[in-house]
Amino acid sequence: PGEGWWKLAIASRHPIVEQAMLPLVHTIGDQVPQRHVIATTIDVGSTLVDLVAFHVSSKLWWAAPVVHLRSMRRAIAAHGIDGSRRPALLVGDANLWRVCLPGVLPGWRAVRCGATFPSWGPHSQIDQILVRGGVEVLDARVLPYSPTSDHRAIVARLGLA
Repeated sequence: PGEGWWKLAIASRHPIVEQAMLPLVHTIGDQVPQRHVIATTIDVGSTLVDLVAFHVSSKLWWAAPVVHLRSMRRAIAAHGIDGSRRPALLVGDANLWRVCLPGVLPGWRAVRCGATFPSWGPHSQIDQILVRGGVEVLDARVLPYSPTSDHRAIVARLGLA
């Protein structure tokens, strides 16, 4: 409720060689008029890696997240990110439990980090890092509580196989 803004951003120490904003379908009850995902291609030591950042609606409990994640799957496939060509990551607020993701995003591996929501007493990991195509997880964890968000941040150290 109330006024505010909604934004996504990607910061990288590696060169971003391509970036696109891909629209998601609108879901019932979502206060954000048009959601997008940011699809980037990053040059990591001469290896191109696809990275997609997202934040899907939490409305209607699980229904809106599933609708948005399926829309994201179609949008990134149409953009050429299918995970088979090169290493790829999906990162963001899925508003959906990690165990539900294989049914919505087949072929992606969810990184187990720990509970992220709510930040003051987390019980569920709804913030996700998903990997595919030669990305290996070296370490992943949830950061300590911060009063600046209702979610705890996650961080992962990844490698290329």
